[in-house]
Amino acid sequence: MLIEFTFARPQEYFRRHLVPGARRAAVPRVAVAVGLALLGYVVVTFGDDVDGVTAVWVSVLFTVAVGFALWRAWRKYVALMAVPTFWLAARHYVIDDEAVHATTELSAVTYHWPLVQRVWVVPEAYIFGVEHFGIFDLPRAVLTERQNAELRTFLAARGLLTADAMDPPTATPTRVDPEGSATV
Repeated sequence: MLIEFTFARPQEYFRRHLVPGARRAAVPRVAVAVGLALLGYVVVTFGDDVDGVTAVWVSVLFTVAVGFALWRAWRKYVALMAVPTFWLAARHYVIDDEAVHATTELSAVTYHWPLVQRVWVVPEAYIFGVEHFGIFDLPRAVLTERQNAELRTFLAARGLLTADAMDPPTATPTRVDPEGSATV
């Protein structure tokens, strides 16, 4: 088997995968902003000893604090959505009977098949679970139908492509109890 192609991931590919994490990271800062806004409202509205001038200054103070918290949330979100330029660089892939090879102008990596423990198939890519290295993905968009079928056959013959291969890895671990049934 020999499959060879070059592919550069577009920025949209990373946005689709990075948005959920960036949103989760910004939520605490947005929560602080909302809390400050509510506290400011309560102080100005229900403060017994707050005259007109003090209310204006307290409102300005809380408005600045809320604006600063929202600005920090936005900065965190933007920082997590930015990807280095080399992530967008074209990669040349060669898949053969020995390994998957991926090269760029600056790097080269080879994953030999004995390192690959499992493969999941998602609409955008094949996700390879690699022993001691985490995961790497192989884009599906550039594969022809013949190449896709050839790769699936190869992976199935090696026992890497299981019946549940269409399900991506989940964060919920599956345990097997002593009687052999799987529990979550």
